Amino acid sequence: GRPKDLVLPTLDDIKEDLAKFTIDRIRTGMTVVIKPDPNEGNKFSVRGMHYTYGLHGIVLAVDYSNELVQVETYLRQEGILVRYWYPLAVLERPLHHQMSAASTCNVDVKDCVVHRQMLYHEN
Repeated sequence: GRPKDLVLPTLDDIKEDLAKFTIDRIRTGMTVVIKPDPNEGNKFSVRGMHYTYGLHGIVLAVDYSNELVQVETYLRQEGILVRYWYPLAVLERPLHHQMSAASTCNVDVKDCVVHRQMLYHEN
């Protein structure tokens, strides 16, 4: 039989562990939500980052040693794609009922035709 001192994790323990957002679980291509930064004056923030708070973005790169994540976000009102490095503390997984980053902007940001049109309109 099973030893009396063996304790197996409960379903709630497993769900809680999966919900933790650690640098080890971030992968490129993953969708994240950018939360407002409580320490907005930290050494990683720049002026334009506040436009991205509350938006979804796609992870492009991860700096594991500094716990920084490069996220690309589409600013609909500006019509531009922006990339910033964010500390892990301001990122979270989107809830299941929230839309993904691609569906919030209704533009396939990986399509070369879209990028060509954007460059054409900037000239």
